[in-house]
Amino acid sequence: STTKFLVWQSMKNNEKDTRGLTAWGHAGSTHLLHALSDGDQLEVSGSRILIADDQLWPMAKGCTHGPETRECYFEPLTKCKLSDVDPPTSSSSGGNSVVLNKNSDEYDRTVRTVYTSPNDIWFRITKRKYSWTGLPGTETDHSSIDITAAALAYYFRPREWLQKEIDGRIRASIPADLDPMRTVGVPIRRSDKCHGHTLKGSAAGELDCPPLEKYLDGVRSFLD
Repeated sequence: STTKFLVWQSMKNNEKDTRGLTAWGHAGSTHLLHALSDGDQLEVSGSRILIADDQLWPMAKGCTHGPETRECYFEPLTKCKLSDVDPPTSSSSGGNSVVLNKNSDEYDRTVRTVYTSPNDIWFRITKRKYSWTGLPGTETDHSSIDITAAALAYYFRPREWLQKEIDGRIRASIPADLDPMRTVGVPIRRSDKCHGHTLKGSAAGELDCPPLEKYLDGVRSFLD
């Protein structure tokens, strides 16, 4: 087969991987652009298909709607299966696959299956994000934000059960007498984003979260 793959490997000790959903989305969308452009070498060998391994995704532990991987919550990245890819081999042994030492490393573009590094939490940055699209013009004629947003949207396509759950919760949270013209939306940062949180299995917080009264003061100031 002429189909080529980029296999997104889980980190070693993946059960203790405490990255949040935003970090997973960033990594997933970046790996996707890497695969589509084959690491900024599209002209050499064409695009690759990104496929994730089947190891435990910590955020899906105990999931009752599917496997304990991202596919419990989100649609698969591809219809291809892990049985379609070549087994991993070291870069020095040749063959049809290579495992990257660092995700930014160069590799032989003729190799059919490339594995991301299980030791490197980072990813390869794609400079020519639009090269695979066939759109006219150069990179400067297009928005990097747009293509990144599209990759994120693809990564976060919810499964049907999750779509229904999200829709139900949103509808339940909106009062029947809500008047949009007299409504102020305020994003309030809480949970594991806050310093000093006690949630198990989550990364340390990012900042001190102000008390609710401070948010309300801001709303009153806006209305005044």
